[in-house]
Amino acid sequence: MTTTVQPDYLHGRWVISPDDSAGLTRFGEHAFHFSPWGDAIHSFMGPQGMQRIALLWRLEGGELVTTEPGTGRTERSVVAPGAAGSLQIGAEPNATFYVKDSDTQPFDVASRSFAFGAAALRHGLGQLASGQAFEPFLLTLQAGQLDIARFHFPTPEAAEEAAKQKARELPANAVSCAWVYEGFIASVEDQARSAALMALVSERGEEHARVFAQRYRYRPLGEAVGPMAVTGQKLGWLK
Repeated sequence: MTTTVQPDYLHGRWVISPDDSAGLTRFGEHAFHFSPWGDAIHSFMGPQGMQRIALLWRLEGGELVTTEPGTGRTERSVVAPGAAGSLQIGAEPNATFYVKDSDTQPFDVASRSFAFGAAALRHGLGQLASGQAFEPFLLTLQAGQLDIARFHFPTPEAAEEAAKQKARELPANAVSCAWVYEGFIASVEDQARSAALMALVSERGEEHARVFAQRYRYRPLGEAVGPMAVTGQKLGWLK
């Protein structure tokens, strides 16, 4: 009898099993972080350190479907529960096996921040695509639930200050927040400026927040261009 993987079974961090010698030989050490809201982060070590690819994920029957938003590249893989709580991705004999990653010393300690940043930017792109005037917002992860607050103020600075004050007043079970606003980023190659949504992602207990950016097209409005990028750090809003 085949056991169907339920979406909540995948939630959280999975790292390639140290016992999967074939998988380690093919792909090296790597991990996935599957968020409950459909974003995933694929983390692996590259020549310049930790590399990450933001994905969208869903289950269709016995398949895990992942899509890279900036390119539209989609992959389908058989997925099934393995022995002792492990996870099998891919069909035999080329399956790769994963185990739940450590909460205290994970393979990629920043994967939750990246997954939350991807979710926040995706929500912002959806707002743009709807054709409504964009309003900056604060997305909060509190007690496992997402909450959104929009800020309509005369100036961007006033809106940001109001959002920062709201973040400071959040209860202790609010573990992450993202301030999402409009901006521009410059191309490394020619310094040309492109419209982008920005997300300042703060995590409870972390001094610094990461600034994520997602370029987008005006036609069709809100369509992502290229991968999500990290543009820098600022002081975090959650202490």
